[in-house]
Amino acid sequence: MSRYYRDTSRKKCDMNGVHTAYESIRVIDSFMPPGGAEALREIGLDANFLEIEYDDDRFPSISVCGDEVSSMMEPALRLATGHDVEILHSFYKMSGELVHAGDNHDFAVHWDEEVAPYTAVLHLNQAPYAVGGTGFWRHVPTGWTSVKELSAHGATMEQLRSDSTESLAWELHTLVGSQWNRLSIYRSDLIHSQWPLRGYGSTKETSRLSWVCFFIMP
Repeated sequence: MSRYYRDTSRKKCDMNGVHTAYESIRVIDSFMPPGGAEALREIGLDANFLEIEYDDDRFPSISVCGDEVSSMMEPALRLATGHDVEILHSFYKMSGELVHAGDNHDFAVHWDEEVAPYTAVLHLNQAPYAVGGTGFWRHVPTGWTSVKELSAHGATMEQLRSDSTESLAWELHTLVGSQWNRLSIYRSDLIHSQWPLRGYGSTKETSRLSWVCFFIMP
């Protein structure tokens, strides 16, 4: 576990599974049919990863997907959710020593409710490079795990934003472990991050690779 964030979760979760996950986090193993995850990974490995800007924030090591990937993934998401699905944004995220060298980006816990109500993350690393996962965090001073709790308490984003890179302000309450072809679907208001925060690996082949989308269910 990272030395930067308080870890009180070892009895609750491990690196290969999810334990005590909230109802708002759904985990689906073997998500893509045979050959599907392999094809998706190959597209990702061939992609160019850039730093992009969205709503005045910077996001490093992103490769925005074309319509062909969204068209391939929407039917699978519809089947998984049991609802009509519209993908608003779809991209690959690569996190490792090679792609982060010298970018000086702050890796922080965050939330994406301003983009879309739902997020899906598909892990695309096979053993032994399936490490860490997606972490979900509790704000220690308030106990909040979602930015929706702010409005319920009459608060603002200011405290969470100021604490987003403060190590002692957070504890990991749930970890969806990285596993080949494992999909997690969760509400975008949940406070989360990749785990470990800076990823891992020194080449494209060994770095953390995931496919991420933000979607709605009209």
